[in-house]
Amino acid sequence: PVVRLRHPMIPDMQLSLRVLDVSIGGCALFLPDDVPPLDPGVLMNGVQLELDADTRLLCSLRLQHVTSINPDSHGVRLGCEMLNAGSEGLRGLQRYIDQTQKRRKLMALE
Repeated sequence: PVVRLRHPMIPDMQLSLRVLDVSIGGCALFLPDDVPPLDPGVLMNGVQLELDADTRLLCSLRLQHVTSINPDSHGVRLGCEMLNAGSEGLRGLQRYIDQTQKRRKLMALE
């Protein structure tokens, strides 16, 4: 899963960031070291969240916190609150979360 957005401080810079975790209220993204940093509190509009071939939604993200993962990861974790996803987008997100949890349970049984 990825998010596609423009860097809020450098509008000409298009970003594609890996989604580390997702919930109904937000997501965690991986920001590589070679991308200019983002500051907590920044609002990112026009974000395309692509979870799989069937689950895509347009939303805004507010950066809540930036966390160092470990030195070998060569990047940081961005904790984001999801805003303006719309009811249809939230329903699709809930279906994706439900399906992912079911798959994890089945894999744990094997």
